[in-house]
Amino acid sequence: MSFLLSLLLACSGAEYGVGKPDPYNDGGWPDLEVRIDVAYQDSVGGSAPGRCQLQVAFVPLQTETAEPTADADTGLDEPAEEPDRIAYPEEPGACAFSEVRPFPADPGGTDDNWQVAGAVVGPETVWLVGATREWELLPVEVEAGAYPDGGVRYELPDCSAEVFPFGEELALVVPEGAESDSEDDHVLPELRVEGAVVVGPRVGLLAPAADVGGLALVSVSEALDVEWMLTAAGSELEGAPADPSLTIQVNHQSVDTDVPVQWLVCAPDDLDAMRIPAASLGALTPDMGSDEAEWHTAIDVHATIATPEWETPWGRPVRVLATTSQGVGVQVVE
Repeated sequence: MSFLLSLLLACSGAEYGVGKPDPYNDGGWPDLEVRIDVAYQDSVGGSAPGRCQLQVAFVPLQTETAEPTADADTGLDEPAEEPDRIAYPEEPGACAFSEVRPFPADPGGTDDNWQVAGAVVGPETVWLVGATREWELLPVEVEAGAYPDGGVRYELPDCSAEVFPFGEELALVVPEGAESDSEDDHVLPELRVEGAVVVGPRVGLLAPAADVGGLALVSVSEALDVEWMLTAAGSELEGAPADPSLTIQVNHQSVDTDVPVQWLVCAPDDLDAMRIPAASLGALTPDMGSDEAEWHTAIDVHATIATPEWETPWGRPVRVLATTSQGVGVQVVE
């Protein structure tokens, strides 16, 4: 699951190239929700990104799926317990500490926002088009176990740092070509939306640097300097479509899975550095230096860009958050 800083989404007019309307819909357009997931995450010294996704899906809103209830899951009459939430700072230059109870990962669940999917009949490819390059997204079948009706999403194959569209503003292009003989099918129409996705810069973490063993040492009694560089298209970030919202996130997790996960989230007031005071770091539980580590910790710098909200030709609002980040493993000591 991804945790993002709350953002105010500005509205702007999107430009459309409209093709033939969907034949089954009397209004001329299908009632679809457009979902777009853009994320890149890696670590210093890592051989491959932990997450590299460029995905688009079209979900028919006529299909209603009953959500599981607490009774169905547990057999209890009590409602499901509200999950803990990570605290975020209220102003730039500040940090916020919180403890969140661990929850089991469910990458195939319908609430997983690391993947988007929808049941429609679409063309063989969908395109995201930038100023000088274009990215071909291919359909991937989604098993019914992950989503109740199965479905299909379009994603960038073999996603990597070399091909990811850092710092690009992209048009969404759905070519003509989807056909179906069934009136019950949701056929995706031809579509072009300019400015559909704004992608953030690549984050390069400069400090803290990993020491011997691949970890950086962080003392809870000393201020910590975090430094990074933002790049787009292989150069320093200049003239990007939008300035990213930045957060520094410290994820401090005990090897004892019953112990709440500790989060320290800071909001830099500069684009390339922040000094986290010892008073903020002091909320973290230090590792006591035994032979085996008692805590697993990572510091990540996250850059998030909210694409200005746009509407489909059939009146559905679309909101896209693109997140890029880089982190390093650390050991927290006294």
